[in-house]
Amino acid sequence: MPQDRIEIPIFYGTYSDLTRIDLNFMNGKIVTYKGRHFRDYIKKMVHDDQFLWCYNSATSDLKERHFYVDNSIKKYAIVPIDFEKPFLTEHWQHFHQMLLSIYPSDFSLIEILYFNLSKEKYTSGGKAFFSLSQSGEGMFDNFMFIDGKELRFVRTYLNNYFFSSLQLNYVKYILGTYMNSYREANPIYQYLSLIICLEATIEGNEQLSYRLKRNVALICGSSVRTCRKIFDNVGQLYKLRSAIVHGNINPSYKNFKEYHDYLKTLVGRLIRELIIHNISNLQLLNEKVTELGYGQGHLISQNYSPSEYPFLENIRLTYKAIQKY
Repeated sequence: MPQDRIEIPIFYGTYSDLTRIDLNFMNGKIVTYKGRHFRDYIKKMVHDDQFLWCYNSATSDLKERHFYVDNSIKKYAIVPIDFEKPFLTEHWQHFHQMLLSIYPSDFSLIEILYFNLSKEKYTSGGKAFFSLSQSGEGMFDNFMFIDGKELRFVRTYLNNYFFSSLQLNYVKYILGTYMNSYREANPIYQYLSLIICLEATIEGNEQLSYRLKRNVALICGSSVRTCRKIFDNVGQLYKLRSAIVHGNINPSYKNFKEYHDYLKTLVGRLIRELIIHNISNLQLLNEKVTELGYGQGHLISQNYSPSEYPFLENIRLTYKAIQKY
């Protein structure tokens, strides 16, 4: 039976062809907004005599909102494959969160189209507009790019871990906080939200700073050397955090952009590793991490297999030593 209300999200902020990502597992399909497939889906959803009105309503825009579109930069919609099966908001939101945690970028939800069930088909129920996240000096500086070779990795990762990660409450909290960092207008609050993501791996408040650095290093590092480097880098990130929240009237923001960019990459890796390990709760995760040493993060769960992708992220977390605060 069709659901009473369907929400179709519209995304913008990528150079990659997202239609190559398979979302069959969530009863979804990515299509180019205003493209032929998008038009066909709207036509299939609505009553024949309402198609033109519904389509025009769905594709109208505010005069002050202009998004550059060409052959490489497009808007994308996620539409249901089968209208008789659930097409859940929670699922496309989770997809957005997971994709951003792999490729931190300005890939943004910019619209939601609403359709209400009416006599076994749908009619337009309006739309909501959202601002584009913009973190670079130019509009296109931080658009998402997925190399063609990495699309297979993305498809496999989503298929393997999409539903299991929805069952991990602490991961869902981290993902929600991570997304909030993109919605914050002030970069300082973005930074603090990302630090909270790191802190959310710790159970209890004792020796918070040390355990935070150690947990993140062990989970995200692949060797003793990389664990030590990440441990030291998190120490510098946390010094700035402490200066901000503990009343330092004039904390140093000299290295802020470097810290912020590295922190986004690190939190993205942290989220992905937690999802792959699939430890059921935070207490058990901390017990396992406490028992292990640097370079043994692969032992947190059975049958763990590291990935060489995203390639640039792996290089950055392996070799990058951020400047001292």
